[in-house]
Amino acid sequence: MQGDSPIPYSALRSLFEVLDDAAKSGKKCDHTYRLTSGFIEERALPLDEMLIWLGENGARCDCEVMLNTAQHWEKKVGYQSWTKRPKQARQRIGIRPTANCANRNVDTRMGKLD
Repeated sequence: MQGDSPIPYSALRSLFEVLDDAAKSGKKCDHTYRLTSGFIEERALPLDEMLIWLGENGARCDCEVMLNTAQHWEKKVGYQSWTKRPKQARQRIGIRPTANCANRNVDTRMGKLD
């Protein structure tokens, strides 16, 4: 994983919680940083720097923040990623990687599909 987070660890943990809660409520990833960007902007945190950092850390959309980034940063920020939870719990809330996320190009600065 690349560099240190451009936002405080407490904010990064809260971002993971927000994205996890969204997945639990049935929201599907739209393959953008829509939820992540909203979270960062609402808290007046550095959006461009954060999206670049997320891209460098394997995330090109909201679900990849959880699939790729959270699992590498959970210990540092005090968060348990859904990937560490029992398989039944992951299936119950409908989180699973999709080919769309891994195969689509996303502008890491703006969170938009090419």
